[in-house]
Amino acid sequence: MSDAERPVRRPNVLVLITDQQRAIYTRYRGNRHGELFDLAADPVQRYNRWADPGAAALRGEMEGRLLDKIVDTQARHVRQVAVA
Repeated sequence: MSDAERPVRRPNVLVLITDQQRAIYTRYRGNRHGELFDLAADPVQRYNRWADPGAAALRGEMEGRLLDKIVDTQARHVRQVAVA
């Protein structure tokens, strides 16, 4: 099987942990819900703040950072399948 024919595998779970260990963001494939823990306020991860309006800025920041990581990773692994 050539690289072009090989199926693309996608992870079922995407997790981002900030470098300062400030937050954990988890997104499940095929689901609009996930988990968001603010480790500064909740170090034992008891309160999922995913739907908390007070954590909307943190969630937006984490979503943006995760998207940046995905784009960066995919850009390094793009396969050329045809030449136009």
